[in-house]
Amino acid sequence: MLRNRLDQFGKNILHDTLRHHGQAQTETEVPPGNAERIDLWFIPDSTRERAAWSFTGLLAAVARAPAFVELWSKVPEEKDFNGCLRKRYAWHHVLELRDKQTWSMPPIWGISAGRPDELLGRFGFEPAPEGPAGHYQTAAPGWQARMVVVSELPRVRDTILLRLLGHPPVWKQALKELKGLPEEAWERGVALPWLVRLKLDLEAADPTTLSPEDKEIAMDMQEWFKEFERDLKAKLMEEIARELLEDGRLKPLVHLFERRLARTLTASERATLVERLREQGAERVGDVVLDLSPEDLATWLAATNGH
Repeated sequence: MLRNRLDQFGKNILHDTLRHHGQAQTETEVPPGNAERIDLWFIPDSTRERAAWSFTGLLAAVARAPAFVELWSKVPEEKDFNGCLRKRYAWHHVLELRDKQTWSMPPIWGISAGRPDELLGRFGFEPAPEGPAGHYQTAAPGWQARMVVVSELPRVRDTILLRLLGHPPVWKQALKELKGLPEEAWERGVALPWLVRLKLDLEAADPTTLSPEDKEIAMDMQEWFKEFERDLKAKLMEEIARELLEDGRLKPLVHLFERRLARTLTASERATLVERLREQGAERVGDVVLDLSPEDLATWLAATNGH
């Protein structure tokens, strides 16, 4: 089911983020051999801090201490949270038996796509004093429970990966912000492989089993992937153009274009020139640079279809 795919997507995103700060395990059995599983169990490792990516906000708060993480792509009910408590207490017992030592009760970090009003009220969740909006904790510290409401998180960089776990409007905005990050941004390195995997899973899903929200997410993924492919192709063409310029094969043609335009070509325009050569051939490109006016030549370089 798509819900399972989305939940797994969220687990993979969190796992690949937290594993650089400690031991992160998904689908941990509670206790071993039991049908119940923890979505993600995390233990920080201070020896990895120097090599770890630098993140702040809620992700840093989760990574501060051993954490029991549960994700819900649908709004959880009281019975869902009670199930988490049951698993947490069972897992705490397993840890103490296994390690033959006393363990502090690990906090539950619940991550919900939408706001679980009834659950928050029943268990006395209040806004966490350290923020941000969308981060709640139980008033009684003995519960050791936190709740992250993805739909309420602020639109800032350190919540982008968490907001990828939200409903379509939140998801769509996070995708847009992810695309706008620098190419070397660590968030892109975490998210892109799993976004591609999710896109392939969505293509393989039976359309008759998808809800309207599921279909909206599938459409968002298709549009995102088209843009991703275009960006990837543009970067590849820029690299090819740079290499051709360095060995001299593209310099005469670039010089001719720059003479006609009375300016230097941008890296994007040089990449477009390489693509036009591949698609239309040197003879056609030669005719274009000689026949078109400087204004029309600039338009031809900027056009997506090259006509």
